Amino acid sequence: MDLLSGTAVAVSDGSFYRESRKASAAWIVASADGREFIKGGGLIPGPARLHSAYRSELGGLLGISIGIFALHNTAKLHNLLGRARQSDTDTHPPITIACDGKTALFQAFHSSVDSTSLTWKHFDILTSIIGWWSHIPYSPRAQHVKGHQDSHKCLDDLSLLERLNVDMDLFAKNIAEHAPPSSSPS
Repeated sequence: MDLLSGTAVAVSDGSFYRESRKASAAWIVASADGREFIKGGGLIPGPARLHSAYRSELGGLLGISIGIFALHNTAKLHNLLGRARQSDTDTHPPITIACDGKTALFQAFHSSVDSTSLTWKHFDILTSIIGWWSHIPYSPRAQHVKGHQDSHKCLDDLSLLERLNVDMDLFAKNIAEHAPPSSSPS
């Protein structure tokens, strides 16, 4: 994986179904060429009345955060960092984090624990993202990617971030569509 070289990318997308109040997200961390990757997704926790497109986008960013943390620690545990020594990981190489939710991206990666407020919408997910990144030795570079680019561009003409966003959009929708009816309180 290209984490140490600073060329890895991570993309997420959320999906929200207003009628059924289902919210889901999908995420992927990939090498610069997209050939190596780890991905995941799931339903977004919380009462159905709190679900929204914004909360779904935050859920995807939280998934990226946990995925990168786990990937880094697994590599470290198995000494898969290869050419890097432990001191090399202290340099905080960059990783591009992209999603099509501008507000979620900005809140998650331009806030600190000290600046958070209990009045923030989805405080629970935002503080979790910020908390995970305090333990991750990479510097997130937030980048907005326009969603649904496949609706007016040929797939071959999409950038890697756009292609991954399309893939995560489909994955998140699949998760929500195949989930059992919500049993969480309204």
